[in-house]
Amino acid sequence: VGTINTYMARGAIRDAGKALQLPQGVIEQACNGIHHLSVSSLLEYAGSRPELKKSGIYKKPELAEFFRLCAAIDGFPRHMSVHLGGLVIGNGRLADMVPLEWSGGGDIISQYDKDDVERLGIVKMDLLALPTLTVIEDTLSSIKKNHGVDIDLGKIDRNDPEAFAMLRDGRSIGTFQLESPAQREMAGRLLPNRFEDIIISISLVRPGPLKSSMDKVYLPRRHGKEPVTYLHHRLKNALGETLGVILYQEQVLKVAHDLAGMSYADADGFRRAMTHDRAEEEMEKMRDSFISSASRNGVSRVIAGKVFEQLAAFAAYGFCKAHAAAYAELAYQTLWLKCHYPAEFMAAVLSNQPMGYYPSRVLVADARRSGVSILPLDVNCSSGSYTVENGAIRVSLRQLKGMSEEALESILSE
Repeated sequence: VGTINTYMARGAIRDAGKALQLPQGVIEQACNGIHHLSVSSLLEYAGSRPELKKSGIYKKPELAEFFRLCAAIDGFPRHMSVHLGGLVIGNGRLADMVPLEWSGGGDIISQYDKDDVERLGIVKMDLLALPTLTVIEDTLSSIKKNHGVDIDLGKIDRNDPEAFAMLRDGRSIGTFQLESPAQREMAGRLLPNRFEDIIISISLVRPGPLKSSMDKVYLPRRHGKEPVTYLHHRLKNALGETLGVILYQEQVLKVAHDLAGMSYADADGFRRAMTHDRAEEEMEKMRDSFISSASRNGVSRVIAGKVFEQLAAFAAYGFCKAHAAAYAELAYQTLWLKCHYPAEFMAAVLSNQPMGYYPSRVLVADARRSGVSILPLDVNCSSGSYTVENGAIRVSLRQLKGMSEEALESILSE
């Protein structure tokens, strides 16, 4: 799948400034502190956001025409690139369905982006390589070798008390998605005890929700310190699982359907529109349309307006629940494996470095805290990866400084 990169503020200012031969210092000053803003939003917020207001460059009369020209190319295509993991699957020749081209790296890519491909009804799949999958495979192989047990991760207890106790205690280093300092801190506040809590935690610990203090709204309700309230009783179906807080993108769709009476197709279009940066005029049109639809559905205009403000505040930060659930599945599997087979799991994690947040020395220290001994490198016992010997982890030969692949193969063949 091809990706059409479009102009945002930084790119528009740099390219327009270069074309107009503006001094480099002026261009750098105009770009300083801008992150993920369109030019129109930049000019709109220039007088209110402290970091933009302090610069003052966006209000200079001599640069007014320059910024007008930058705004004119706002959102225009800049160049094509390759989607990180998107693959298009067709039931015939793709060249008969979408225009194709060769990428700089030699891949065949579509000239349509992911949204255009979906509108055509062509199947698009996102396939991402995760070292975690190798860790899980290596762990299961090691468990079978050392314990003679075939683990079916599809049949393990998804609400294992021991695994969740370990998570609440912050002992999740090495696990997928749950090992970061922010996630470990959240576990101590959220106090998860079921699989669904991992989905919530993964969705909460993201820049958007934390920046908007969504955790400060959800957590007091979860622990009974604040009542769970809804602006309208029809919101309970959509927001009940998250205690009245909009946490998932799918909930925007449900609210639009339940409260404003939109069809699910229209509600999905509304959700897509809400999760993109919009100019104030466009948001006002969406607000009027939502309030009118809700009013026709028997909801007061005042309540509908308040609900829209909630949607506008949280929709841009909402995480796709299906995405979070897929992450949570792998996260819980690694948590369960670490809880019940710490030596095999940590050996697999160490063998697949670099990955995750922490260097090997931190992982080794964590293994020791879990009661797993670390055996030193031994030319007669060590192999090309970390292995488990009688419940202890043997250091890999690859950890010997200067060890080449040729030398390693020679040693292992002896």
